[in-house]
Amino acid sequence: TFAAVTAERAFLHAMGGGCQSPVAAYARLVEGELELRAASFRVDPPREVSARRSPAEATQLGEELAARLR
Repeated sequence: TFAAVTAERAFLHAMGGGCQSPVAAYARLVEGELELRAASFRVDPPREVSARRSPAEATQLGEELAARLR
């Protein structure tokens, strides 16, 4: 749970998002890896990305997906 929340928060922070920002992130453990799915609704059409990494790399995962969506 901690790794999932860390990845989601890193993504939101890197996107400059908060409760009113049109972005989304969802992380979960899949076969021992942390999978993060993220979307930005700031553009039309909305964009979605996903990736997997070690749970120890949760912050980097969130930042990586934010960079891909900016």
